[in-house]
Amino acid sequence: MSKLEDSIANAKETVSDTLEVSTFSQNLLRGTAITIVVVIVLLSSLAFYWDHEPDMFNVGQVTAQQISELKTKSVTGSTTVATIDGGYACWFATAASTTGK
Repeated sequence: MSKLEDSIANAKETVSDTLEVSTFSQNLLRGTAITIVVVIVLLSSLAFYWDHEPDMFNVGQVTAQQISELKTKSVTGSTTVATIDGGYACWFATAASTTGK
């Protein structure tokens, strides 16, 4: 081989070594890609689950039921408190009894 051919072969080998991806890099890239796909699938599943709308209900009926169960009168905010699902019925009864309405 001539000196030029040796230089070209050496340059090709150098470029090939530089562009060659190591096993660690391949594993890191594969692990990162799998992690991203798993996160996307989990977030998509969560978004699909949260997209479900709750059943409709009649706020007037719920308020009337709360008022009759607590044996009290309707006051300002009765509908709001009666339809909040979180145990505010005790506050509702206390507020109604202290206002005297």
